[in-house]
Amino acid sequence: MTGIVVVSSDDATDPTGAMELVGGARRLADAAHGSVIAVIPRLRPHERGAQLIAHGADVVINVEHPWLAEYESDCMLPVLEQICERHLPRLVLMEADSHGHDLAARLAFRRGGSFVNNSTGVGIIQEEINVIKPIHGGRATVTLVPRNFPIVVSVRRTSFQPGVPDGTRTGEVQTFEPRFDHDPRKVRLVERASDDSRNRVNLETARVVVSGGRGMKGPEHFARLEALARLLHGAVGASRAATDAGWVSAAQQVGQTGRTVRPDLYLAFGISGAVQHVVGMSSSKVIAAVNTDPEAPIFRVADLGVVGDCATFLPALISEIERIQASEPLSPPKTPSVTK
Repeated sequence: MTGIVVVSSDDATDPTGAMELVGGARRLADAAHGSVIAVIPRLRPHERGAQLIAHGADVVINVEHPWLAEYESDCMLPVLEQICERHLPRLVLMEADSHGHDLAARLAFRRGGSFVNNSTGVGIIQEEINVIKPIHGGRATVTLVPRNFPIVVSVRRTSFQPGVPDGTRTGEVQTFEPRFDHDPRKVRLVERASDDSRNRVNLETARVVVSGGRGMKGPEHFARLEALARLLHGAVGASRAATDAGWVSAAQQVGQTGRTVRPDLYLAFGISGAVQHVVGMSSSKVIAAVNTDPEAPIFRVADLGVVGDCATFLPALISEIERIQASEPLSPPKTPSVTK
C-alpha cells in the first residue's frame, strides 16, 4: 500500500500536524508492507524533508512553484492530481482543517475515489482500510470501509501520535515541478492581518488548556483565563457559545466544529458541557470544571468539579497559584506532570 500524506496547510513554525499524519501513515504502511510519501505543496525550509523522513516518510516530494507560496485550492488541486496519477496511492491523508476540508473531497471526486471527512482514526483490518469518524454530534462513532481508491481522509488533530523521530532513517527528497495549462488561481492575496496567536502556546499541543464558555459572561473575563494560562504555561480555549459571541477568536474553539485537544489538564470555566464541546476534549487526562449549575453535563466527564461562580473562583485560584510560584517558580512542563 502506498499512502500519501499531504502537508498542505502545515505551519512552518509548528510542524506537529504534519508529524502526526506522517507517524500515523508510517504505522499503517508498516501493517500493509507499504510506503509513505509526504507531499509539501508549498515552499518550505529544506530541513523539513529530513524531519519528515525521521518521523516515517520514505519519500518527501517538495513541490516547487511560485503559485504555491500561498494556499489556493484551485492551484493545489491539479498538483495533487498529478502526484496521484504518478504514484497511484490507495490512501491519502490530510489534516482536517480548512485547507484539508477544502481539498480532500475535490481530490477524491477527481480521482474517482472515496472521501471520509473529520476522521478520528484510520486502521487496517484483514487488509482493508478502516476509517473511524464521530457521528450524531460525537455521541457515537462509526467505522467505515471505503471501497473506491484512493481513499482520501481528512484527519482531526491529535488522532495520530507523531511517534519518536529516528535520525538514522533514510529516505529520498524529490523536487516536483507541476504542469499548468493555464493559471488556475481565482483568488489573490490582498492583505495579511495578523494577531498575537503566534505568541501563544499552541492549543492542540498544549499540556494545559484553560477554556471558557458562556458562563464567563463577557470578553473582559477571558483576560483572567489568559492570566491563568500564562501561569500554567498553557493555552486558552473556548466553547462555541463564547466564540459565536465574539468574545474570543474562532481559532480557539474546542469541540466538534473546532479543535480537538488532549492535554494533561483541561480546565473548563463556565462551560455547560454540550456533547459538541465534550467530543473535542474528552480525551484529556484530567478534566476539572467550574460551573454554577450543579446539574451541568460537564460534571459527568469531569474528574474534579466545583459548583461556584467563575468570577469569584478564578481570582482566588490565580492568587493562590501566584503565591505558590513565588516560593517555588513553576517551569514549563517537559514531561506529563498531571495524572489521574
